[in-house]
Amino acid sequence: MKAWEYTPPQTLVSIYRKIPSPGRAAFFSAFFGGLLVHLYRLCNMAMVVETPYYFYSENNRTDHGRWLLHHVTNLTSWLDMPYLNGVTTILYLATAAALLAVLFSVENKLTAGLMGLILAASPATAVLIHFSYLGDGFAAGFLLAVLAVFCIQRELQAIKWKGAISVAVGSVLLCCALAIYQSGLDVAAFLCVCLLLQGLLEQKGFYLRQFRRFLLMGAFGSGLYFALTQVILSISGTGLTEHAGLNTMGSFDLAASLRKLLWLYFDREHPYMNLLVYPTSLIWQLIGWLGLAAFGLTMVLLLVQKQLYRAPVQTVWYLALLMAMPAAIWLLSILQPQAGGKNALQGFSSALLWLALLAFSERLCLQPARRRTKMYGVPRFLQWGAWGCCLLLAIHFAIFDNQVYVAARVSYEKDMAACNRLLSRLEQVEGYTPETTICIQGKTIRYAEEGNYDTYGQKLERYFPALQPRSALYGQASYLNFLNTFLGTAFKAASVEEEAGILASDEYAQMQVWPAVNAVQMIDGVLAVSYTHLTLPTILLV
Repeated sequence: MKAWEYTPPQTLVSIYRKIPSPGRAAFFSAFFGGLLVHLYRLCNMAMVVETPYYFYSENNRTDHGRWLLHHVTNLTSWLDMPYLNGVTTILYLATAAALLAVLFSVENKLTAGLMGLILAASPATAVLIHFSYLGDGFAAGFLLAVLAVFCIQRELQAIKWKGAISVAVGSVLLCCALAIYQSGLDVAAFLCVCLLLQGLLEQKGFYLRQFRRFLLMGAFGSGLYFALTQVILSISGTGLTEHAGLNTMGSFDLAASLRKLLWLYFDREHPYMNLLVYPTSLIWQLIGWLGLAAFGLTMVLLLVQKQLYRAPVQTVWYLALLMAMPAAIWLLSILQPQAGGKNALQGFSSALLWLALLAFSERLCLQPARRRTKMYGVPRFLQWGAWGCCLLLAIHFAIFDNQVYVAARVSYEKDMAACNRLLSRLEQVEGYTPETTICIQGKTIRYAEEGNYDTYGQKLERYFPALQPRSALYGQASYLNFLNTFLGTAFKAASVEEEAGILASDEYAQMQVWPAVNAVQMIDGVLAVSYTHLTLPTILLV
């Protein structure tokens, strides 16, 4: 029967059967596991520090070099809808998990299922779902980065494309991934390193072709992205923002990059380890270190099992690729050290290490050792260890994610209560109207002693980007947007001249901080509010 003669149900069944069973296991595990792990966030409104600004917004961040982002997020509208955005995010990631299971040549459905589960439970996924208004867009960027690598790898293994075509398609996909979020480069780089290691172990002689095509894809994809970014910026009449050093994107600072590398490999705080484990307690950190040790031992045993040590050139390649893994995970930060620390989507390149552990431990167990190489059951032991570590870490990640979600929900409720109290006071000021111009300024006072919730919230904040466990409101614009978006006001922000006049006035000098009686006053037709500016990392109306 020809393809065009299939009925729609037959077509769907045919497509389903063509997907390898491990790929299907990874997809369903990631999708349904993601729905279960992130159910609380999907069903609750909460805030991050950007929510007051982007609760309804087209998310056009062309000035951040993300000129494709708002087109992708428009597929689910530009409204912050936790459930729809979250399910779409999980669907993209589940598709990526299926591709990853195929890329890593996984044969066992349980291994593939664990790969999907740990990807779905990863705190990097929680970041996307937490930023629900952008989550599906960023997840699409991750999927495109995986697809870019998939094009090159599958062409080498099965598809009869010419090399130039696969490189061209991969470059376009990588360019699109970077145009959504630049850290898709880290994801692609780490996958390339893992697949080069896989090619060496398969000893099929095409690892040099792999390396050449991966390198060309990275160079052409990045070059195309930079070229299109400059064209789009010139057409739109905007420039790259100075936020996080993005205005220096495309330039290189060799000395700063070297310092970043030294910090990454030799800093005693193990900077990338915390983003592999997100340890909120010692036991989880120990499990993470155990998994990392299992990965190292697995790679050494694969070297011995395949007797690569008999070929010095291949051995050097193998060891160099192993050493390059942390650098691949942090590639964007190394190439662009001015851009600051690790960001949300970069966490996915860290999460992929656990998928690599599962895939390589299975490879060690399934491929028989050569006659002179005795393993004494160690491969099976390591595979059990990999399964155990990844399952426990998936449970830990699920706990961590929901701790973050609860903390964010509590902060949202505090902000809502605080702003309700503020609005009630504002409405009592003579001359108040919902369209009044408002000026909210802070006076620093010492905050009370921290409680257990505050201390634990700071620990979560250390590992989770943009979490504010006390308040997501951090300045006048945040309060103004929150009041107008969630409480139905139409306040106007005071101009720079009005604000300067209020701050210089005698009335403001005599005002006490909220919730004092005189913390809200009408000064020259502007509602002035003196709120509490904490000496701790956040701002909160108390």
